[in-house]
Amino acid sequence: MTPRTPPGQTREQIYRFVRQRLLEGFPPTVREIQEHFGFSAVQTAQAHLRRLVDEGRLIKQKGKARGYALPKSDLPVAPPTMLVPLLGRVQAGELNTAIEECEGYIPVQIGKGLRDTLTEDQLARAGIAAPHGAAGDSGHAGGSTWGGPPSRASGAGPSTMTPAGGSVSPMSAGGSSHLRATSPLSGDTTGQLFALRIEGESMTGAGIMPGDIVVVRSQPTADSGEIVVALVDDEATVKRLRLRPGTIELHPENPDFEPLIFSPNECVILGKVIEVRRYVEPLSL
Repeated sequence: MTPRTPPGQTREQIYRFVRQRLLEGFPPTVREIQEHFGFSAVQTAQAHLRRLVDEGRLIKQKGKARGYALPKSDLPVAPPTMLVPLLGRVQAGELNTAIEECEGYIPVQIGKGLRDTLTEDQLARAGIAAPHGAAGDSGHAGGSTWGGPPSRASGAGPSTMTPAGGSVSPMSAGGSSHLRATSPLSGDTTGQLFALRIEGESMTGAGIMPGDIVVVRSQPTADSGEIVVALVDDEATVKRLRLRPGTIELHPENPDFEPLIFSPNECVILGKVIEVRRYVEPLSL
């Protein structure tokens, strides 16, 4: 004899089943619930649904075959969003001059992983509560990481790639030349987001096509194997970073293109690509 399910356990399983289907956009019929749980009569499924409605866990919509809904209190809260500046195009083939050309802004959802990399000030300016214990800039643990300085001396002409709508120019720090990004949003753009529209076909093997938009987290370092936006003099490109002894290699994901190889003082990381976005129709901003 098959043991009976403990009281309430079957109803909890039905609730979870119905809730999952509702969140997926496919509310089940009573008959589907009966068949899924192997009830001999449809009335058994109806009785459980009535109890769930009485308990306030489901809402009954009269006159509909799939007429159940979740109360607002049980609906998942969408991650907060922030507007990210869509800057000029960046070449994903040969190096091409990166042009400061903010085309508009795109919304980006800030999930927990990304939220943990933003500073409290950046979150506050976006109207997002900071996670408990946020410590600001994120670091890299383990593996080879590089964020080397460019070869230009301090005082050289500013570059034209502009994370977060500010400016990027080499400045002297502790006697070594490096790139420091400044922005009207914050004195330090590390962790801030910007977006770039891709040109060229060198990254098609990584699923980055011409016309795609990449969302980039501004950061001065990157791990070997990550896809980055790299700046060489005033030219920017999207490539996969490979670190070799004494060299920085920017690898395409297309056999028709050759890797770009530099010494550590010839290249600087602007940020890491964290999302690729594609639109079926042209994006209107």
